Amino acid sequence: MGRMTLSARLMLGIGMMVLSLLVTAALGVYGLTQSQSTMQQMVDKDWERARAAADIIYIANQFNSGMFLMFDNPALLPEVKAKFPGQRGRITKNFEKLATLMTEPAEKEFLADLTAKRKAYTDVYFKTFKLFEEGKFEEGHAVFSREAPGPLVAYMKKLEDLVDQQNQHFDANASTAEAAADTLRVLLFSVTLASCVVACFTGFWIVRSVTVPLGGEPHTASEVMRKIAKGDLSAHVPVRSGDRNSLLADLAQMRDGLREVIGNIQKNSLEVAAAAQQVSVASSQVASRSMEQAESASSMALAVE
Repeated sequence: MGRMTLSARLMLGIGMMVLSLLVTAALGVYGLTQSQSTMQQMVDKDWERARAAADIIYIANQFNSGMFLMFDNPALLPEVKAKFPGQRGRITKNFEKLATLMTEPAEKEFLADLTAKRKAYTDVYFKTFKLFEEGKFEEGHAVFSREAPGPLVAYMKKLEDLVDQQNQHFDANASTAEAAADTLRVLLFSVTLASCVVACFTGFWIVRSVTVPLGGEPHTASEVMRKIAKGDLSAHVPVRSGDRNSLLADLAQMRDGLREVIGNIQKNSLEVAAAAQQVSVASSQVASRSMEQAESASSMALAVE
């Protein structure tokens, strides 16, 4: 990690943040898919079963009310008989729909029991209706009163159980959907929190990747280099305590080295200037003595003449 270039660190940091965003989006899509699946099941299966059961109960009540009306007014027999094929076909269609929706073994067993109870009641109903058609209203009334209550109660109770069963399915699916939403909410919160932590860590890591090698902010290093380049060796270089490897630390060492070199040059220049002055003085003295000797020689020459 320590040998990675700055561009590699930036790409890695960006990749980690993008990955966290993708995970958050994937969780959101997964939650929406699960919710949609639950809602689709509730609409396509549970709602259709509940509607079929409610329709069967409604038609069965119409059957019963027609029978009781004929007890009081046998003249309604043709009217009730005219409605009978449509009502019977409607109930049969609903039972066929339930057969396609109730596919689990327990559901098939329940539907078979419901069908048997329906047959037990409709057998009594048709027997009574046939007696009514033959004009035997008293006998039909007696047969229905004696044989119908048990099968009718069992049939209607089974239909109510079917409706209750669908209500339980609705409640279970609602609880499942709510639990899935709660789980998704926790997951999204956790992933978001983790993404924030990763983003903060990545940002801190990238900043340190820049500032640690420099020893400070980039503009600080740039300003120090600019001053030194202009010859200002008095520029302050802010070096952190214990920092020996950063750019600013190297700049501080370079500034101190340049100061030492220039100081030595100045010192040597002064020494050379002093030596040159001494040589000049000595040269002046030699020239003066030479002139004195020349004058002495001239005097001696005149004297010899």
